[in-house]
Amino acid sequence: MTFSFGIKKELCSNFPKTYEKALSEVIGIIKVMGIFDLSDVNKVSFKISSENKNIIDYVQNMFLEYFSNKFIFNIERIECFSKINNYILKINSKFMVDFFKEIDIFNLNSDSISVNDKFDYDFIEYKSFIKGVFIGCGSMSNPEKGYHLEFVIQNLNFSIYFRDFLNYHGFNSKIIKRKIYYVVYIKEADNISKILGTIGACNAVLDFENIRVKKEYSNNKNRLRNCIEANEDKLIITSVRQVRAIMFIDDKIGLDKLPKNLKEIAEIRLKYKEMSLKDLGMFLKPPLGKSGVLHRLRKIEKIAEDLKSKM
Repeated sequence: MTFSFGIKKELCSNFPKTYEKALSEVIGIIKVMGIFDLSDVNKVSFKISSENKNIIDYVQNMFLEYFSNKFIFNIERIECFSKINNYILKINSKFMVDFFKEIDIFNLNSDSISVNDKFDYDFIEYKSFIKGVFIGCGSMSNPEKGYHLEFVIQNLNFSIYFRDFLNYHGFNSKIIKRKIYYVVYIKEADNISKILGTIGACNAVLDFENIRVKKEYSNNKNRLRNCIEANEDKLIITSVRQVRAIMFIDDKIGLDKLPKNLKEIAEIRLKYKEMSLKDLGMFLKPPLGKSGVLHRLRKIEKIAEDLKSKM
């Protein structure tokens, strides 16, 4: 399983909790991988194609859960010589016209219909929108080999809009042309980690950060030696475990549910993943020793374990 496949599998396991989030995701997906049959102004046929069955099921379930049970769904499995199956989700219904008109996807008049070039929506939930676009056309290289996350887009205008959209929300993205496509990409490790967290790929963030720390440790032992007091390898593993527990709690109940002293050390650990326990304690007021910091972080891990046991 590739790193990108793992990210999308995780994203498709995180079902949107509100109509607004689901709608934002669907718009993102439609903009980059939707194919329309507009031959009949009274009945629109819409389909998406993917090698990833998780995506097909995810989109179908969103339509059923949030939009209408009146749509007609058909999933085709296309066997290819490459041994990689392709799945096509077709959605047909006269209600599709009303649905896409509501979200302003089409230009409509009495005898014609066309897809418009509108990209800017007031109701967009930006995290869900980016998630939808990534599900539709995003990919990420194996971080063991390099740091590169990209969105491969066919429409030039949308690629420009999406680059500006990402940059507005704090990501440093750029565009290059690759054959007939326009690729919006991010190279900086910090921004890649940030965008994975933004779209809800928490496990991918932890895996990425684990690889990143190990690579930086391997490439620059002197810098890490200044940050790590005891056993470097043990601290890396411990830090990743602590961060995983903190992010799990944040995802399930929110860090605000923690006692003040635990929330404080949790936020500091998230910000300084490579720092020793002693140095973490210096950020607290009053400063706390190594054993005190470790005691609080162990309490946080215990809370995460208790939450998992109740799932």
